[in-house]
Amino acid sequence: MGRKDDTGAPHQGQPYQGLSFPHLRLAHDRIYFGAWRGSTPTQADLQDVYLQLRRFLDLLEQELRPDSPERAKEYLDKARETYRQANPESTAGSSVFLAINNTLSHGHRVMDILLQARGEPIHMSREFAQHYDVVREEDGAE
Repeated sequence: MGRKDDTGAPHQGQPYQGLSFPHLRLAHDRIYFGAWRGSTPTQADLQDVYLQLRRFLDLLEQELRPDSPERAKEYLDKARETYRQANPESTAGSSVFLAINNTLSHGHRVMDILLQARGEPIHMSREFAQHYDVVREEDGAE
C-alpha cells in the first residue's frame, strides 16, 4: 500500500498509475471514501466534500471535448444541477447528503462514459478501497 495524504487517500494518483484518467479516479474516490459518508460527519466534512465535488466537476469538464459523447455532457449538466443543491450552508439534513451523493454519482457516470468511449471498462471504486482509510460496508459498483 502506498503512502497516504492527510485525507486518507493515496498520494499522486497511486494506485491509478497506468490507468486512463487517474486524476479523475483519484478525485472521485477521495470523495467516495470520504469522511462525509461516515456515521457522524461534521459540518466541516460536508463543506470539504462540497469543495471537492466542485473540483471533481471542473476536472470532468476539462476532459470533455467537442467530440465527447453527448451523454457525458448531459450527465455533467445533471451533476452541476445537483451540485447546486449540495451546499451544506443552504441545504440541511438528508437533502444535503442526497444532493452530494447524486452529484458524485452523475460525475462518476461522466467518467465511465469517457472510459467506455476509449473501449475501457468502467471505474469500480471498490477495487481501490484498500488504499483508503475509510471503507464502507455498503460499497457498491461506484
